[in-house]
Amino acid sequence: LPNGARVLHSGDYRLDESMNRPECLEYLARRGDMGDILLFLGDSTNVEREGNSQCEASVREGLNSVYRDAPGSIITAVFSSSIYRVESILALAEELGRRVAVCGFNLERNFGIAKQLGLIRCPDHLVLPVGKLKSLPANQRLVLTTGTQGESGSALSRLAHGNFKGYAIEPGDRVVLSSRIIPGNERSILRMVNHFYRRGASVFTERDANVHGSGHAYRNEMKQMLEWIRPRYFLSLIHI
Repeated sequence: LPNGARVLHSGDYRLDESMNRPECLEYLARRGDMGDILLFLGDSTNVEREGNSQCEASVREGLNSVYRDAPGSIITAVFSSSIYRVESILALAEELGRRVAVCGFNLERNFGIAKQLGLIRCPDHLVLPVGKLKSLPANQRLVLTTGTQGESGSALSRLAHGNFKGYAIEPGDRVVLSSRIIPGNERSILRMVNHFYRRGASVFTERDANVHGSGHAYRNEMKQMLEWIRPRYFLSLIHI
């Protein structure tokens, strides 16, 4: 690389003022002013979608509408990388008087790292091991887990099949898939959903309520990113 030149890899990103992290945007703008971004490796998954992605505040309202009158336990599945969604769910749980168990290897790992880095802020008493959560009344429980695509062996799939150690689905529970259905996974997801219904739970997906927003920038956000960082070269990436 030329002396002082930099390569910037965005990973999955979107620009959302409701997430209130202006320091990240200011940093990107400063890098553009310095003119040292030689190559930008940018997420372009939603390049065909005009406008801006749905803000997290709107998704949080959608989750709240599903959570607030739930008579039993709430089980919510997210992508393990969606730290901003985890933070929204924890805040809702605290407001509604529910305690939270975080389950699933990748989610537990990411949750621990995010807490250490200050990316997730929540009171220590809010999160419990799943065994202790089970001792609370059903209307005070929220299980946060992964397995949104019906992956065999995931915590959510094991809950659906009734073989998750330390917890069982009960009639009246609500299962929320705060995720998109990735093409090709329809059969495994719907099979898992059917198992939840057989156990007396109700299931909410993005087709039923506003419980998910894309983690990938839309076209306007991509234009804004390029205007900020002004790279010499741009390589388009697709993250699925």
